[in-house]
Amino acid sequence: MTNHPVTYVHQQLAAAGFVFIDARIAVEQRADLFSNGIHDHGMFLEARQRQAFSDHNFRGPLLRLLATVEGRAEPVELLARCPDRLAERVREVTGYVVTELRPMEAAKTTAAIAERQTRQNASSAERTRQEKIDKLRALAAKELPTYECSLRKEILEARRQLAGMGQEIGGFVPA
Repeated sequence: MTNHPVTYVHQQLAAAGFVFIDARIAVEQRADLFSNGIHDHGMFLEARQRQAFSDHNFRGPLLRLLATVEGRAEPVELLARCPDRLAERVREVTGYVVTELRPMEAAKTTAAIAERQTRQNASSAERTRQEKIDKLRALAAKELPTYECSLRKEILEARRQLAGMGQEIGGFVPA
């Protein structure tokens, strides 16, 4: 188990006095710690589930804020040591323009973020499943060669998998 997200948070707090708790921003800001967005998102999710970003893991004053960042669809969690000129400091250090900062309660933070990540994971899993079904359908719809070959085996396997899922194959639903 790696602690890159925790290392990132502690180093950013020490160096800049604030840190975004977001895998995408972490990848952009610290390429030396992070390299693969999907894997890094998983590491952040794991760290959040272990409550590695909870207040008791940090010494000294700590503000937990919700920052609306220009160009981002959803607000991002921001930890900061001092609120003075925070939006301006964020822009100077990271280049991100913060349009709104508001305090967040720890319980709401964890629940809201966990709910959002659950929704994202569910929609990602559904997209992946749908992509697999689409590929199987495309393969199953091909004309079956009359001779024994690898394509014939792949088509038959695709049809078998679709039938097992109760999916429609070429206009009919297998029984």
